[in-house]
Amino acid sequence: NKLTFYYDSGDEHAFSTIPSIFVCVRDCTKGFKESNFNVARSLLEFFSAILGAHTTIKKSPETFVSNAATRLAVEKLNDKKLYESASTCLFSICQVKEPHITISHCVKAINGLKSPLAHEALLNWLKLFCVNFGAAALSNYMQDMLTWVLKECDEKNIKVKNAAIDVIGELHSQLGPPFEAFVKSKDMQTSIMAIVEK
Repeated sequence: NKLTFYYDSGDEHAFSTIPSIFVCVRDCTKGFKESNFNVARSLLEFFSAILGAHTTIKKSPETFVSNAATRLAVEKLNDKKLYESASTCLFSICQVKEPHITISHCVKAINGLKSPLAHEALLNWLKLFCVNFGAAALSNYMQDMLTWVLKECDEKNIKVKNAAIDVIGELHSQLGPPFEAFVKSKDMQTSIMAIVEK
């Protein structure tokens, strides 16, 4: 918590300490894999503070920082007690890194997790992202992200499927005909096409 306060203070000298503090915190938390709730929440707040400080001075953080923060946030999104902290952390990353790169890293991280809850949580967050940032912010990553969301529609878990359908609905409302054309080009199931065409 003291580290979070230190980076929240906006002291420009704090930036020179980030790499060494990052390594220290990583090594003390089993590579950011700490299962203790309080430690996990503190880690998410720590990353949010670092990213917030980068936002203040309009400087992009080092890739190793944003990648670690993304992985941790995606892993913790499905914990109801940590959802708010994880969501804030992901939005903080999107403010200092190109959003489509962050979403790309989110999808890579979620593909390594088998829990349907984790997939549902990321899809719910992705819908919020589209509402807050706009689907256009996905720019170069749009097709890959759409392919992943459409793949999630084939999931047997009904909550994951419904969350994916919600994302499709939001994307369709923002993108319109180009989105429909993309879905049709992927030869999707009739049920998914019916949702898109509504």
